[in-house]
Amino acid sequence: MVGGSPMQAVLMAPGVKDRKVMAFRRDALKDKDAVAALIRDMVAAAGGPRSAFHVLDLARVVDLHRGWRRSLPAVRPFYAVKCNPDGAMLAALAALGAGFDCASRAEIEAVLRLRVIGEPGRYFAETAFTLAARVIGKRVRGELREYWIDDGLYGSLNCILMDHYVPRPRPLAGARHGEETHASTVFGPTCDSLDTVVTGYQLPEMSVGDWLVFDDMGAYTTAAGSNFNGFATSDIKIYLAYSS
Repeated sequence: MVGGSPMQAVLMAPGVKDRKVMAFRRDALKDKDAVAALIRDMVAAAGGPRSAFHVLDLARVVDLHRGWRRSLPAVRPFYAVKCNPDGAMLAALAALGAGFDCASRAEIEAVLRLRVIGEPGRYFAETAFTLAARVIGKRVRGELREYWIDDGLYGSLNCILMDHYVPRPRPLAGARHGEETHASTVFGPTCDSLDTVVTGYQLPEMSVGDWLVFDDMGAYTTAAGSNFNGFATSDIKIYLAYSS
């Protein structure tokens, strides 16, 4: 890491400095609500996102790296690139002085000179990313509500099958006090019956064009996605932000 604060080093890193990075205020007691508020502003803005996307909070990466160094000062982190190979994520960790695990001869030789290394992937990536997915279809069958969103088990949410992720989607608009909820099934976009995100999940009445937010979506999500049935994981954009 070069001079200045860790956050400044990240913001000036190649792969970050030429991209727009949005600032937002973090509430220590309602951390997830702060990210949701940013997403609400994004989708409400003229020209804002109209399909599924992720928000990467670079400040959380900085905080996690600081926590690692404080708790394990003798262990240099070598980030598991396979966990999430996003370029901005890698640039941030490089600016902070982290290493990367790969199969290159040079890295193997470097590792042999170290006493102890760590291979964190999920530690850095998981909580730094938030997914927003848009409702693209709806069906009502009695008391049951069925929704289709534009990301699913063949995209970012493959972690439900492969990594035991338990999805707890919440409406971006937030639930009003006393608002009625319905048993709801949420499907991904691919028309495959396997592409089922949640079943019997309580959600307020939603409409096509509304958004669902999924927290902690950075580890083994887009990295393991596919292009099944014409829905490309690479089409899911990642927007950069930093909380303070």
